[in-house]
Amino acid sequence: MGAKRQIAAVTTSRADFGLFEAVLERIRSDETLELRLLASGAHFVPAYGPTIREIEELGYAYERVEMPFEADSPAAISQSLGVGVQGFAGAFSRTRPDLLVVIGDRIEMLGAAYAAAPFNIPVAHLYGGKVSEGAIDELSRHALTKMSHLHFATSAAHAQRVAQMGEEPWRIFNVGSPGLDRMHNYPRATRDAVCRELRLDPARPFVLVTFHPVTLEAAQRSAQVDALVAALEQCDVQLVMTYPNADAGSSDIIAALERLAAAHPTSISSRPPPRCSAIHRAASPKRRLSSSRSSTSARARRVSSARRT
Repeated sequence: MGAKRQIAAVTTSRADFGLFEAVLERIRSDETLELRLLASGAHFVPAYGPTIREIEELGYAYERVEMPFEADSPAAISQSLGVGVQGFAGAFSRTRPDLLVVIGDRIEMLGAAYAAAPFNIPVAHLYGGKVSEGAIDELSRHALTKMSHLHFATSAAHAQRVAQMGEEPWRIFNVGSPGLDRMHNYPRATRDAVCRELRLDPARPFVLVTFHPVTLEAAQRSAQVDALVAALEQCDVQLVMTYPNADAGSSDIIAALERLAAAHPTSISSRPPPRCSAIHRAASPKRRLSSSRSSTSARARRVSSARRT
């Protein structure tokens, strides 16, 4: 057997890891490939939950790339991205991967793609061609598309949008959503198991609440949060409120949710998101592979040496 081809994959937060963990598992289990997981960003920010623990609990080795999120102002986020570019450049200088895998629409992913360009590292992008209305993530997703060499879209419509951006048809693959594959890897958790993990009364109904900053509507953020809180105060159910993504304005949302939780301690659980692996373990410790997994990693193996011409 010849030398393994190194596939570097970037994860910067809970927003991406669960969506392509099934792909990482297939790369990790392939004898011809070497998975190099580059972890960065909000994974290491306690305020957003220690999500790096989920990666560790699933047995993944990772290489930390510094991209500190010390504040959620526009300036702080831009500065963090700059630090990330330097960090990824250093990682690629130490070892140049055969292929870099990026995912989705988060601005943090741009740091890896920018750093990879001068090294002429082929880039594979998952979840391109989608639409992120009201968010600067829309810009990031399409920028990642234009900086990538291979495109793994989740639907025919998304693949068509990538093609409309000028990408060559042979580079575009409609593979479905790897995030759905992960759901097949675990038995479904019982209601009681979920309630135990989230400290809920299983006899009462509960609602999951997630609200992220609408980053293209910063001037309306206060009114949006006030409207959300006013609506939630009228709900006669238990509320499980997750923390928002690490975007500009997220601290305002967290503060509002924490105030609401403090005012209703018996009805609201406001916390950084629980580790999915904990709930999965509560259901069953046994993982299984699904025969319907998306073909992303298999395609990547065949075209890992692709370059733009």
